[in-house]
Amino acid sequence: MTEADVNNMEYTFSRMIELPHLAVIISAYLYFKSVLGSKKEWYGWAGDLATGIKEVNILAVNNLNAAAIGHARDRIGKMEVLEDNPYNLAPTNEVQMNYCDVIADMDAIGISSLIKRNMIQNSSKYVLSAAFSSYYLMLYKKRCSYWLNDLKPTEYSIEGLTGALVNYMKASSQAMLAQLKMGNVQNESIVAACRSLAELIMHDRKCY
Repeated sequence: MTEADVNNMEYTFSRMIELPHLAVIISAYLYFKSVLGSKKEWYGWAGDLATGIKEVNILAVNNLNAAAIGHARDRIGKMEVLEDNPYNLAPTNEVQMNYCDVIADMDAIGISSLIKRNMIQNSSKYVLSAAFSSYYLMLYKKRCSYWLNDLKPTEYSIEGLTGALVNYMKASSQAMLAQLKMGNVQNESIVAACRSLAELIMHDRKCY
């Protein structure tokens, strides 16, 4: 690994990676066991999307002059910055599904798949570090592909992805989890948040 490679990884981590969030999702994708129909995605993108939907719904209910889609596009995947350093990206917890959350949700899927492969192939005794190195040196460019393979939409378009996300979030098999994470939300808020995420993903399939 060259010095330039190390600098690139440090730059990526310092600006976009929320490590505790990333670690939790990786653990879920590696070791998750379903309880009451729950799925591993709820530790990652599904859980983040649910809280994002709840936030959009609150904003829409409290501001009837603005449509839910406007609130969703303003909040889902929002790029946050530190007030004392506008050039440094960082989660501030003001947005429930910010850009750093989206990146962590995607990266965890890719990294966990590399860890599993390394464990099966026994390719390195440093399974975790090898997976992180491989991913952030090159494979992060495919982060959207990892995420899309996890969702498995039938159509790779904004409309198709929106429909797949809405169906996932409204699935009867996950009604209990959805209720816990979102509460009682309007259908318009669900569709708006899902469409906003779909627009973000399909706008740039590389997602970086």
